[in-house]
Amino acid sequence: MGVENLSEQFENVPWSWLRPHYEQSSLILVNPALLLSDAAQRVADDDAATIKTWLASGLLSRPTAKQVALWEQNSAQNFSIFVVQPFVLVQPGESDQVEVEH
Repeated sequence: MGVENLSEQFENVPWSWLRPHYEQSSLILVNPALLLSDAAQRVADDDAATIKTWLASGLLSRPTAKQVALWEQNSAQNFSIFVVQPFVLVQPGESDQVEVEH
């Protein structure tokens, strides 16, 4: 499946849009060391070996409570996302100051 066949890609999505996905445990944080489109492609292709490696190394993770608290406080925080049903893969915008934890 090519990236063009993935569900949807958005940029500059506010945290308020992502919060329901976080509450449903469908939000996956993609470390900036990875291209969001590459991570989305691996998830769409169900590349279990790569995904398992990325999870173990922290390149893919669930948002921590600390990260969520920061995003709740920073209404200016925006994200780039890829929707790969049932998941929403997310990276904080490059110009934002909130760090992705390892």
